[in-house]
Amino acid sequence: MQKSINSIIAIFSLLLFLPEPSFSQSIDEIIKKADELQNKVSADAEHEMLVKMLKEAAAKNPNSFELQWRTARALGIWADQINMRNTLDNVRKANPKNVDGILAAEKDMSPELGKKVSALGGEARGYAEKAISLNPNRVEGYYYNSLALSMYSLGKGIISALAEGIRPKLVEAAKKAIEKDKAYNEGSPLRIYGRYYYKVPWQYNDKIKSEKILREAVQGYPNSLRSLLYLGDTLYALGKREEAKRQWERIINTSASAPEKVLEDVFKGMAGMRLERVQE
Repeated sequence: MQKSINSIIAIFSLLLFLPEPSFSQSIDEIIKKADELQNKVSADAEHEMLVKMLKEAAAKNPNSFELQWRTARALGIWADQINMRNTLDNVRKANPKNVDGILAAEKDMSPELGKKVSALGGEARGYAEKAISLNPNRVEGYYYNSLALSMYSLGKGIISALAEGIRPKLVEAAKKAIEKDKAYNEGSPLRIYGRYYYKVPWQYNDKIKSEKILREAVQGYPNSLRSLLYLGDTLYALGKREEAKRQWERIINTSASAPEKVLEDVFKGMAGMRLERVQE
């Protein structure tokens, strides 16, 4: 009951920040509002309102690079939050006995959620590609395209996405984002590329490369909870269990930065379950 009340309060609070639908505000004002809200939204209703605001503004200003990539960001982050919270819920329900069981349980997604995540990823991709066409020299279009392709793939199922030819497009987008600005958003281009090599099937999977890329991400941003989680997973898969534990322990003892604050409970929950079940 309290959770529902808190969600309603959050949605009403969000409404206070949203611009009037008349679009009397300038692009700069809408962008400012979107940036203020992006790290705060959590509930689906909040994401929906933010995405609606940006879509309407982007439709009225199709040549605005700043609006196009921010719309891709809003859609991609919405899909990512759904995926991450679903992942934690899956593990809690499965109650596995060891870390291998945790990693196996995390892969499941219901058909309903899969459709939603893949649809959001597909939409985000369109805005990201538009942003790239408007300004191919900036990192944002490439990074949010790689995020969009990742979400689309997770929602569809990795094997189905590979059959559609998504893999080379994701790799190209991630590599381009790293080339433009690998430090963007706390090393997000490096993190998504390192995680890619951990997640893809055996013929493309390369955990040695995943470790190298994720170590660079953590070196640049040692307090990124997601990077620490992902590096720990890769190290665990490589048999470096003591070092993996140290990465997960750092998550428990670190406060999330603003971009990761809304998922702090998820990262800490995932790390905590791993530490409880890791075998010496």
